[in-house]
Amino acid sequence: KPAIRLDPKEKMTIYNAGYIYFLKKEFATALEYFQKAEKIDDMVFEPAFQAGRIYLELNQIENAKKYLEKATGLNSKSAAAFRLLGDTYTNLDRVSDAITAYKTSLKLNPEDTEALSALGYSYEIQGKNADIALMFCRQAIETTPDNGLFRHRLGRLYLNRKLVEEALGEFQKAQELGYKSDEYIAKTLKLMSSP
Repeated sequence: KPAIRLDPKEKMTIYNAGYIYFLKKEFATALEYFQKAEKIDDMVFEPAFQAGRIYLELNQIENAKKYLEKATGLNSKSAAAFRLLGDTYTNLDRVSDAITAYKTSLKLNPEDTEALSALGYSYEIQGKNADIALMFCRQAIETTPDNGLFRHRLGRLYLNRKLVEEALGEFQKAQELGYKSDEYIAKTLKLMSSP
């Protein structure tokens, strides 16, 4: 904070203070700083990106959309911004827009397993490219085997294909990794026990 008192007009100093609060998960304070930085210069990527990220974390989806659309407009080379925009569109049930954002993220960073898994799952939701959806979700797990969300998504894809044993295995692994899959475990076990 002392640095801010020394130079209140310095947008990066204000932004950096906000980022420290973001890392401490003090989101309300971080947002205040990012919005102060934005008021000084609203054509800077970082405050828009971080504000969008926080709003997504807080499940304030419309605000997240506003800031992440702005961030991707300010920096069309940020894979992370496009991935988070894809997550935002997914939350708004705008699956086609989410797919476009995830594809852009992957073009910018082919190693982004979060975008890969989300793209596969988005294809599944859309009911298109079933083989590609499965391939993307499996590929994400090959690269990041300890991600509960990725395991859960793959389990849902298996369940949709009536591969109940595979689905159960993925849901159980997801649960072990801390992702809440108990509802799907119960649902799968029920399917397995019915004639």
